[in-house]
Amino acid sequence: MTNIAALPPSSPLRKDTASGVSLRLAASALVVVVWISAAIFGVYIVAVYGGATADGSLERWNKHLPGLYEPGTSLATIGIAFHFITGAILLALGPIQFFGPIRNNVPALHRWIGRIYTMAALIAGIGGLTFIALKGTIGGASMNLGFSLYGALMLIASVETIWNAWKRNFVQHRAWAIRLFALAIGSWLYRMDYGFWLFLLPV
Repeated sequence: MTNIAALPPSSPLRKDTASGVSLRLAASALVVVVWISAAIFGVYIVAVYGGATADGSLERWNKHLPGLYEPGTSLATIGIAFHFITGAILLALGPIQFFGPIRNNVPALHRWIGRIYTMAALIAGIGGLTFIALKGTIGGASMNLGFSLYGALMLIASVETIWNAWKRNFVQHRAWAIRLFALAIGSWLYRMDYGFWLFLLPV
């Protein structure tokens, strides 16, 4: 681990330099923006898909994602439903785990949120892979392959995060937790990306 005190005075990693302060402020701003926008997306998932489920009108799932729900595909429907539910949990809880005061001052809360987060990631990955295996994606074989690899990486990162925490290998635990967080917000970033282009270039 890098010894901050031993770094040259001009190093941007030092907290007492202007660049160090700027770096920390930029990182904090990024976390806040990601958290707020991801939380909005999570609320959207719950409102749209959860609302349709509560009303018993699952065909409304197909308004923005054609073919998402089809009668007679119960297992695929259950898989994607769990994928949505746990995805919303990931978006809401992820940034909390990188909030230093909670991680350092309330470690028990950090551990419990971490357990919920990694279990949600496992369920999200399994649910998504189940849906792909049974129905495929709207983009065909290439999208099936890409999203399947994405789901597999989610499972790997989840297991590695849990395993390294249990082994108290905290350097690797943090590294895998960051990878898991990056993967978890990947779905949100993907939807923000194509939503942006649909806004600019409506079909």
